[in-house]
Amino acid sequence: MKSKLVSRKMITLFLFVAVLLFLKNAEAKRDIPDNNLAYPALIIIDEHFSGSGFFYRSGSCLYFITARHVLFNAIFSVELEKLPSKFKFPDHLKHRIFFNKGKKQLLFVGVMNTKEKQELLKLSQDEIYFNNAIEKLFKLSQRIKLKGMTATIISYSDKKDEPNVNEFQLNLEAFFRVDKILYHPSYDIAAIRIGRIITKNGIRKIKIGKEIQPKSYSKIVCAREESIKKFDNVLVGNEVFIFGYPTSLSISPHIGIKKPLLRKGIVAGKNKFLKTIILDCPAYPGNSGGLVIEIERIGVANYNLSPIGIVSEYVPFYKKVTQNSGYSIVVPMDAVNELISK
Repeated sequence: MKSKLVSRKMITLFLFVAVLLFLKNAEAKRDIPDNNLAYPALIIIDEHFSGSGFFYRSGSCLYFITARHVLFNAIFSVELEKLPSKFKFPDHLKHRIFFNKGKKQLLFVGVMNTKEKQELLKLSQDEIYFNNAIEKLFKLSQRIKLKGMTATIISYSDKKDEPNVNEFQLNLEAFFRVDKILYHPSYDIAAIRIGRIITKNGIRKIKIGKEIQPKSYSKIVCAREESIKKFDNVLVGNEVFIFGYPTSLSISPHIGIKKPLLRKGIVAGKNKFLKTIILDCPAYPGNSGGLVIEIERIGVANYNLSPIGIVSEYVPFYKKVTQNSGYSIVVPMDAVNELISK
């Protein structure tokens, strides 16, 4: 009996020492795979405007994805004295059409389609002044304009210690002219067709469009269509990472404008009516267009990482002045696939 007890103690001691040695020699690991750190890309337009984005592969096509408002001036306004009496905007348009009583302006975000125009005119109570304002807004929104003529896209390779820089110069005007810049009329999403992925002699390469001039080029890390998580499957309460370039914070000497930063938060909620995701995670100017990754735990030690959407805006709250509430709005990946499939 005593011999068995000693034997058990020896086995326990051996296992304990083995675990200690394993932990000592085990390589430290991140909460996310190393190559995920190469997702974020910075886009600078005419050296004046900037935002975040990421490369996205769908089939053999490679796109650069960002928020629509990063590339386009997509807010249109007309003068309007007042709204018709007892007039109410339709619920599904409340996030896109606004009346500024102080400035006496009617504003619309994005591209107004014919169906939306007819719906607003039908609710106008035949007020000619309001009908004229809607007609003007409709015409203005059809002429969505680029914020600039050229752009620079910067990203990093997945090399862990000293990542190589990918830098591309783009002629946005040329891209737009040949329909290689897509934008969603309702959601804050835009896509630039970068090129195609081809395989020759077993070697995979990216055939880049002639409107792009690679200044330096190593390896592009891109999110893939087959790895995304659709809106209906996003889980409230799960943790998320936001990838991007909050360039508005670069007033601090510790933060470089051309280096990405991560944030961690949770999925706070989902708006099924507007089909948007709400995060309990602060976003700042410059984060717009950045990729959001959801962490889904599978058992004790395993988890899945899935792209779920694009940062669109932060949620403000008002207390004498507008402040950042710490919540942010994300457009789901469903809208990206809807856009590039057209």
